[in-house]
Amino acid sequence: MKTLKICILTFIFIFLSNGVYAASSEQLADNLLKLFHMPEVTSKMVEKTVEIEINSSTDTKAYANVIRMFAKKYLTWENLKKPIIKSYTDAFTLSELQDLNTFFSSSTGKKFTDKSLDLGKAIRKSIQASILSYQGKLQEMIVDAELKKMTPKK
Repeated sequence: MKTLKICILTFIFIFLSNGVYAASSEQLADNLLKLFHMPEVTSKMVEKTVEIEINSSTDTKAYANVIRMFAKKYLTWENLKKPIIKSYTDAFTLSELQDLNTFFSSSTGKKFTDKSLDLGKAIRKSIQASILSYQGKLQEMIVDAELKKMTPKK
């Protein structure tokens, strides 16, 4: 009987520990997403994605208003939040989520978050400038490839 009680108590402890772990991980992931301004970021990403989809064909352009209403109703932060949180809890341990929260709650972490969009834009501009600076080389390579296609094989 004593062994049975110990087994039951052990099972209850393990069960409750896992529940606490999951809840804590979800709370930490939720907080981390707030630190990343994910509700706002996600909203902007959905808007851009919807506009790209609408402009992708004449069929979708005809239903642009319907697509926008659909997105506004169903592609909300509240509907997307749980699967995004799950992605974070699957990718990071409780300890790692705590570390990430600690860092992104710090002044350096907040600065990183605040500067991330500007840094992303600056990186894209650098890449575009680099592509433009090598555009002549790209054209030469394309011409060479076309000439090779036209040259009969021996």
